[in-house]
Parts: sequence; structure tokens; C-alpha cells
Amino acid sequence: MAYPCGIEASKWLTSLHPTFPQSSQILRLLSESCENSTAIDDKKMATLQNSTFTNEADYLLITWASVNAIAEAVNLSAKEVAKRFRPNFIIETFTNIPFEEDQFLKIDIAGIPFKVTSKCTRCQMISIDQESGEKDPKVLLALRDARCGDKITFGVYLKRLTNQEIEISEGSTVIIERK
Repeated sequence: MAYPCGIEASKWLTSLHPTFPQSSQILRLLSESCENSTAIDDKKMATLQNSTFTNEADYLLITWASVNAIAEAVNLSAKEVAKRFRPNFIIETFTNIPFEEDQFLKIDIAGIPFKVTSKCTRCQMISIDQESGEKDPKVLLALRDARCGDKITFGVYLKRLTNQEIEISEGSTVIIERK
């Protein structure tokens, strides 16, 4: 069954690109074994939404050092490159070591603990400019070259370890546990 994620989510979706119809909605897919939709209250819906429509995990984290390494290789701004990877979190570690996130085990952001579940294997979607929709393989090729024949990964998937409600914003404290 699919449930709408709300008016604000739909407004955000339609603001992303002029080709999205104003009537577009973000829907959350729930398995048929879930309770009847009339019995799902907001708290249950929030819990269910945290575990559906994901690839490998609920969140993707990348570092500015990794973004900057690719940006320099393809002569694009770091902001443009970051958009290609669509992360939930971009953190600054102040080490300037690209792909340092590959060595993270756990991370705490604004007091919310996360566990690293795996590296994020990338596909050709990062070749598509998120503003224009134009395809250019240079970001994917630069990532392949930077990873030196390893799987083409960029960023790490995170799983939230608590249901604690805290607002995460730019400038939030980040604590990293490395391998």
C-alpha cells in the first residue's frame, strides 16, 4: 500500500524541477502485511517511513574532502558535484583525506547515533546534472579513476540507532568512530 508523505514533501518535490507536475506527490510504500491504513497513526507512520523506499540504508553520508577531490578532477564546483551524489549528510572532517568515510564505523550527529552499514556503490545516475537533466560521464569516470579499480563507491550508508527526535542542522556536532 502507498501512503502520501504530506503536503510539504509534495511542495518540495515539485520545486525541484519545472518538469514535475504541481500535482506530484511523494508516496511511501508499505508492505501488504502492514496494518489497515485507518489504524496507522502519525507515530506508527513515522516509524514505518524510516524503513521503506531505501536502497541499502536510510541515510547517505559523504565528506567534503571526497566531494572536493572529484570536483577538482572534473573542473566543477564542489556544490555541483555534491548534488550529483544526493547525500543526506555532507560533513567536514578537516583532514582533507578523500574517501575517509570508508573507514567510519559509527557516527554521532547532533547526539543521534548512526551505524555505517556499507559503502554506497554508484551507478550512472551521478552522470546526470540535477538541474538540467543533461548527461555527462565525467563525474563517473573521475570517480572510477580516483577509486583505482576498486568498486565505484562514494559515501557510506548509515542506519539510525535511536528513535530520539532531535533536529540536525548545518553546524551540528559530529563525532566519528573509525575502524
